[in-house]
Amino acid sequence: MTKDTKELKLPKSKVCSKCLIEKKTTIDFYMTANTLLNADQRLSICKQCFWDIVDFENKSSLIEALRAIDRPYLHEMYSSAKKSEKKNLTGEYMRLLGMKQNIGRTYVDSEFGEDSDELIKKVSDYNHDEIGFTEEEMGQLIQFWGRGFSLEEYEFLQTEYETFLNAYEADSYTMEVLFQEAAHQRLTIKQNREKGVAVDKDLKTLQDIFTSANIKPMQETGANATDQATFGTLIKKFEDERPIPEPDPEWKDVNKIKKYIDVFFKGHLSRMLGHENDTKDDYDKETSKYTVTPPSYDGDDK
Repeated sequence: MTKDTKELKLPKSKVCSKCLIEKKTTIDFYMTANTLLNADQRLSICKQCFWDIVDFENKSSLIEALRAIDRPYLHEMYSSAKKSEKKNLTGEYMRLLGMKQNIGRTYVDSEFGEDSDELIKKVSDYNHDEIGFTEEEMGQLIQFWGRGFSLEEYEFLQTEYETFLNAYEADSYTMEVLFQEAAHQRLTIKQNREKGVAVDKDLKTLQDIFTSANIKPMQETGANATDQATFGTLIKKFEDERPIPEPDPEWKDVNKIKKYIDVFFKGHLSRMLGHENDTKDDYDKETSKYTVTPPSYDGDDK
């Protein structure tokens, strides 16, 4: 633990970004050395969600998760955890990793064992399977959604998120986060239904997210009712929620009024005052169409 870590005042609790449950910071969240993504040096997801994401039997899945939190993969420790009688093997590995001799070790200190080349190749290939995403897009998906999902799950999450963005306005970072969490919850419901697990609680969580985002059907009806309100109420609605958006280019200046003002008023004024700018250039270009130049003859200068 570094000096900065000791001086860092952690909140007593934080909300898991996956299950949306508030839990104790120091007890329910693993430490991470990746302070670029986690300023409090704790994962954004709780231990339980971390365990659910990692497939311990799949070394590539575990290594991907460890790389995300900048903790080492130690082959001997992996084998030791696998031989234990613990039900939660991922939790057992993380417990061993938290022992005193491993404090301060990061992903670069990993020891992959005899099959290191094969393991590294599997982890490298994890991001590049062909499902229609480029290498750069795949990196962005992992950064946005986190590690530990299959490629099919990444595709589902991204599709759901884009569907929410197309259906509703996301005019703040908070709304984007809620849409992201709604997509996560949709994936959880889909997975549980495929396993034959009851989804009543999952649906309740999804409804709570919709309530926070103000997009439940009842809330939408109430919001749309203002469209039939008085003109003053509509103005207040526009002022409180957001300014009137810019019109589409084809409707922006149908009667060319803006062009007339810019060219023949602003442009002419700029020319009179001797200002060199775009409106003056537009004025010169427009008036040149109507400018008549007297013809010249060979004998005029005699």
